[in-house]
Amino acid sequence: MTKFDILARLILEGLKNPKDNPCWKGYKPVGTKKKRGKTVPNCVPKENKLTEAQYKYKLLSSFNELPETPPYGFWVTNKNQFIAINFMFGHDEALKALFPDIAKNYNGAQLQYQALLAGFLRMAKTGDKYALTYHPLKTPRSAIKLARDIATHYNMGVMDDFEGL
Repeated sequence: MTKFDILARLILEGLKNPKDNPCWKGYKPVGTKKKRGKTVPNCVPKENKLTEAQYKYKLLSSFNELPETPPYGFWVTNKNQFIAINFMFGHDEALKALFPDIAKNYNGAQLQYQALLAGFLRMAKTGDKYALTYHPLKTPRSAIKLARDIATHYNMGVMDDFEGL
């Protein structure tokens, strides 16, 4: 049995000593997963009490997961994941459900501005186009390209919107 097998077995069984926990506070290791070609602990929340909004919104990372019809909008994260927003006022709810560290006590424009400062990109449907709002210095080019690819996937045009930045 190799060192890797022993380590994987320990992680799969769960760590006995809390200070040996390789996960962030509030998370526990449940098995392993591959990340950037390496095997790492799969850290999940200790309490799996999801709110209704957390069930409604999830981070997507593949075009296969996109809805069939163009949704009202999207958020594209600085890690090239995206969230489909299926109704007009879903942007705030999605951010609060999936990114509580960004949301904190913000609402509306303040909340969305905090997301833009974190490098996120907002896509809002306006007719046959998606209006892209992002911080030109904080949003990675890969996120902008992904947003344009999503719009192309739906045969939608794109317009950049730097209003308010």
